[in-house]
Amino acid sequence: KSREVIIVVNRIDELSDPVNQIPEIRDSIRQTLTEHDGPSEAQILFSSAFCGNAALMNRIDVLEEKTRQALSDWAEAEGTLDPEAALTPVELLWELSGLPQIYAAISERIAEGNGQEMLNRVAKAAMNLANGLNAQQQVISRRESDADQPPLELGGLPQELAKIESDAVAAMEAGFEGVIEDFNKRLDRSHRSFLERATGSLLQHLDQHGAEVVWEYDPTGLRILLRTAYQVFGRNAQKVTNQVLVKTAEDYAALYHRLFEVSDQGFGIEAPTPPRIPSPVLLGQAIALDMKGTWWSRWWHKRRGFRNFATEFADVIKAETDPIVDALRGSHAEAVRDGAMQSLQEFLDEQRGILSRIADEAQARPDGVGTLLDENSAASKRAQLEQTMATLTEFAA
Repeated sequence: KSREVIIVVNRIDELSDPVNQIPEIRDSIRQTLTEHDGPSEAQILFSSAFCGNAALMNRIDVLEEKTRQALSDWAEAEGTLDPEAALTPVELLWELSGLPQIYAAISERIAEGNGQEMLNRVAKAAMNLANGLNAQQQVISRRESDADQPPLELGGLPQELAKIESDAVAAMEAGFEGVIEDFNKRLDRSHRSFLERATGSLLQHLDQHGAEVVWEYDPTGLRILLRTAYQVFGRNAQKVTNQVLVKTAEDYAALYHRLFEVSDQGFGIEAPTPPRIPSPVLLGQAIALDMKGTWWSRWWHKRRGFRNFATEFADVIKAETDPIVDALRGSHAEAVRDGAMQSLQEFLDEQRGILSRIADEAQARPDGVGTLLDENSAASKRAQLEQTMATLTEFAA
């Protein structure tokens, strides 16, 4: 996601007029990103490692007064420095270094991305634990009020858990098989289309200019095609993962109702949030689609004319682009599938642990669960659980 990209321009202390030069540099970077289909929402920050080191070493004398004033004027114009702030010389150097802005940008992305995901994951796991305690409390309360109730029929719990687990794993594997098959087809179509256009461009170049002018071809089209295919794959992968996790959560909730006769009111099992799809950073690696030097001229001259060997031209181009396509269909796709399977397995392990604990502790012996729930303060425990659930709901997006 372009929002996650931070571009840092260093050594602004060497600029003679940062107030005017930095906006020009920023505009130039934006234009370059646009021309090369780069991350349009990337944040561009400006820094001075020299100022940062000077501040950390308490060397306020290493920066000339003229440079310090020029950077201060720029920082005030940018709104990153309060002219009314009573900063010491060292604090001023630290602010001018741009490092506080860099740290803030990184922290913001952690809080919005991986940090928020971790918070969601912990909150939902805690909600499921609280729901398990709620179910256990309902079982205990019923048996405290009616000692003549028959024992719970929990003999089939291991088989029930095994079925839910096997069904969930099979559904995830089948879902990803279809998603990856579709992804591979998209990659093949995109790659084939690009090879046809690139080969046509090369042949046209040779027709018009011969072997004396170097042929070059912009690979941006291939990057766009592959990125689009990967984005579709990511959406499909998350859709399949979410469907399996939600269905599995529903199966566990049904098991609670069936075995423990849990009330529907205020009870439910939270499905984990599907893991994030990693960015295809390899799409940024260099693709050298040019024929430089004399070797290739000799190569096609020996073949009685280049039009008869268009396939061999295509093979040369394909060899240059194959590693990127192979990595997307291989390691990148497998990483997404492995992440989904890990998320599912953690959910299955969590629910097996909670349900097994309830089955062990909530058999027809109320006195056996005193360590988990104080029978003399059931109302207080219920209130605490309700408050806990309300708090966790605020955190679990």
